[in-house]
Amino acid sequence: MNALRWVVLLLSIALVTVACDGDSIETTTTTTEATTTSTARPSTSTTEIAKIQIPEAGPASCFYLDGYFAVEEGQAEVAIEALGGFDVELEPVSVAEVLGDSNAAEPLDAALDLVATSVDSFDVASTLIEAEITAGPVYAVGLAGHWKFGPGTEPISRPDAQIDDPGADLGRGVIAVVDSGIVDDPQIPDDLPDWMSPGHVLYDPGWDSETVGTAENVASHGTFVTSLIRQLAPEYRVAFASAHAVSPDLIVQNEDTLPAGLQYLSTELHVAEAIIRLTQRPELDAENVAALNLSLGTYTCDPGSDPTLLTTMAAMGIWFGEFPNSTVFAAAGNEPYEAPFWPAGLSSYQLDPTIDPAWVRGVAAVNENAEEVVWSQAASTAGTVATRPPQRQWVTDLSPGCDLLGLRGGMDDSGATIVAWSGSSFATAVTAALDTTGVPPSSTGATAAYDYTAPGLSFERLGSCTLP
Repeated sequence: MNALRWVVLLLSIALVTVACDGDSIETTTTTTEATTTSTARPSTSTTEIAKIQIPEAGPASCFYLDGYFAVEEGQAEVAIEALGGFDVELEPVSVAEVLGDSNAAEPLDAALDLVATSVDSFDVASTLIEAEITAGPVYAVGLAGHWKFGPGTEPISRPDAQIDDPGADLGRGVIAVVDSGIVDDPQIPDDLPDWMSPGHVLYDPGWDSETVGTAENVASHGTFVTSLIRQLAPEYRVAFASAHAVSPDLIVQNEDTLPAGLQYLSTELHVAEAIIRLTQRPELDAENVAALNLSLGTYTCDPGSDPTLLTTMAAMGIWFGEFPNSTVFAAAGNEPYEAPFWPAGLSSYQLDPTIDPAWVRGVAAVNENAEEVVWSQAASTAGTVATRPPQRQWVTDLSPGCDLLGLRGGMDDSGATIVAWSGSSFATAVTAALDTTGVPPSSTGATAAYDYTAPGLSFERLGSCTLP
């Protein structure tokens, strides 16, 4: 057994002993004071978090930020004291020390504590949880996928495809988006000259820009998601914020390796930063923000336990504190796993008494035959194949997610600016747009009733989501 595992074993034994000795150390529980209030939509949650039964079935691998773990606000010293008798380097750090110069650092520092650690952050967090100290790693986040951190299928260039001008005037309403990034001056068809102009899409070019055209990034995920929302909810502006990408070298690869040619990888902390940056935009207020689209997510390392996801919950608390009448639409994931995909899992599993699961919707993709689909790695090819998903409790909405047409962001060698793309990421954008505009976006729990003819939806029958 290596030195790290000995340390973790000793920590586990010692901290369980500490937890049982009421005179040795003061510990906290998962019950917290409410940090958000909403007179328009009060929470129906209880004042304490009940034991959550989460399916154990799921991926054996997980990915998280190396060298840091999160604890409840004000609990860093408690955690360090609990671990202080062992040869583990621990130091409280500010969020700014991880994110750099960011306006989101101060609100996040007020909502949680970060601790730098010299040993595996998941093992340390697990040991603290056993001692009833709420802790968790900062998980890596991908674009609604896990084993490849990507969408359901690769984008397919459609040089002859057309997208109709939605033809609606902008109102005050806003749909917010956190995603990989957006392309400055994206290449768009000539008949849609103002469709993605700065007046229609609010973002900060210094923070939120993304480039396309490389072998690893042939289309901009964030631009495509934004273009879907603009098609289906043209009277709404999109307020966009990028969850910054991080180097795979900063991510712990637990029991697995990250895929080669990874085009995008972020963390809970960077998603939280993007969410908070949206709350700070002067154009957004509690009356005009209708929705937040999160076409991204992660699995936890131990799906059968009660995940803390402290960083995500801190961001959600800040979001709903600012925009209590909004709804979060989150992708339900593209893999055939029963374990919840977060933050879509918040639609079913209450991790914080201040956040009502009814405020979060988990969205899965259906094909043109009204069949819910996910994707798995094909055994004989480098591609993916559509497959039927297991029962996933956190799926609340079923929407078109197959062969949808949207902007690539740039232009490929054929001159194509439009791609067809499939995945729960894009079903999420469809639901966020149509639900916000009052058009029924999906059937809930009844795939056979779904109709693919939503007004303004552009798609092609390419067969990429056909079940075998």
